[in-house]
Amino acid sequence: MKNAIVIGALGFIGYQLCCRLLEEEVNVYGMDHCPSEDSLNEEKMMLIGRNAHFQFIDIKDIQRLEQQNLTGIDVVIFSLFDPNEVISKENYHQTKTDVRAAFEKIVSYCEEKKVKLVLLSSSQLEQYEKIEEKEALLNLDLLLSLETCVQTHDKTEL
Repeated sequence: MKNAIVIGALGFIGYQLCCRLLEEEVNVYGMDHCPSEDSLNEEKMMLIGRNAHFQFIDIKDIQRLEQQNLTGIDVVIFSLFDPNEVISKENYHQTKTDVRAAFEKIVSYCEEKKVKLVLLSSSQLEQYEKIEEKEALLNLDLLLSLETCVQTHDKTEL
């Protein structure tokens, strides 16, 4: 593998994956939300952003993915949604809309370019069946929304 897009590059899974791919000298296009000052994500960005094989793309630019001139992409790894992340009720609907829009755009991109798509999560759906907390249920709703989106596409083409 020579080139990969990691969506959610500053998240728990995405960051570790970027580090590993960079160690193997894979060109990584990391997509995520721009980190705020003095945040853990800013520190992560500083660590991997120094590598010549890494290029950061703001997730807001996902709608212009075709214009990024990314050639020779071998795989797209989607780990933007972390089910263990706490999403406030105030931000939930916007987060759900943003994540689903990004995911739909990536699925379309992968279908068009004939690139493999890997959906990663740090959790399993079964663990949510026992949880009664509202935040966990909101996250479950978002995860199921992505699962429904996957089922609407022919996965064999990816």
